[in-house]
Amino acid sequence: MSRFEFAPAKEAAPDHPLAGIDGARVPGGRLAVSLGPRIVGGRYFRLAIGDGDRASRFVQGLYNAGGYPGQNWAEVFDIDPPDGVSHGDGWELKLKPYLEPLAGLIPPGGHLMIEYEKPEWRSTQLGLLAGIPPLATPMGELLFELDCGDSFKDWYFPEGGQEGGRKLQGNKAYSAEQREEFRAKRAAELRKFLEGPTRGAHDLDAAARAAARRVLKSLGA
Repeated sequence: MSRFEFAPAKEAAPDHPLAGIDGARVPGGRLAVSLGPRIVGGRYFRLAIGDGDRASRFVQGLYNAGGYPGQNWAEVFDIDPPDGVSHGDGWELKLKPYLEPLAGLIPPGGHLMIEYEKPEWRSTQLGLLAGIPPLATPMGELLFELDCGDSFKDWYFPEGGQEGGRKLQGNKAYSAEQREEFRAKRAAELRKFLEGPTRGAHDLDAAARAAARRVLKSLGA
């Protein structure tokens, strides 16, 4: 993406939805949003975290806004952990306060996708391959905490080109009724997983079971 030119969102497209989160407060500073070129289905964007004259790279991705709920989505290609968040046990959930402004732009019926090709998402990749429910993987739990985890789609076989790499798609339900229906299904999936045999390596399975119990508690199940 370095070959593309990016400009501050409020200058490039002040009416773009992402311009609305330019300057949003996050731990350690404020978000700075830059917009790149449009492609079929979206527009490139970058998020940086700034504190005074200093800014550090945070997110690169695509964003799309449309007339139908399912046309409203964001795809995150790359995440550089902010200062104070380093790769290790539980680092994924620490991203929540930094990603909340972006996730908050997704309306009911829309979705947020995050690629899991990179080594830091290895636990999510291995968990999905082992048949662990998406909600019990680190990325799935993060999407749930961002209110984008009513249902999921694992793009394990992307079509290449603009489809990008493998990613997990977290969906927001269209309505309160559908949200209740979807969450009941997710709770049933997690209970079935907890009652079933070990999936994947012992450490992977143990972490997934701990995540499943946390999510079930949040679901009130």
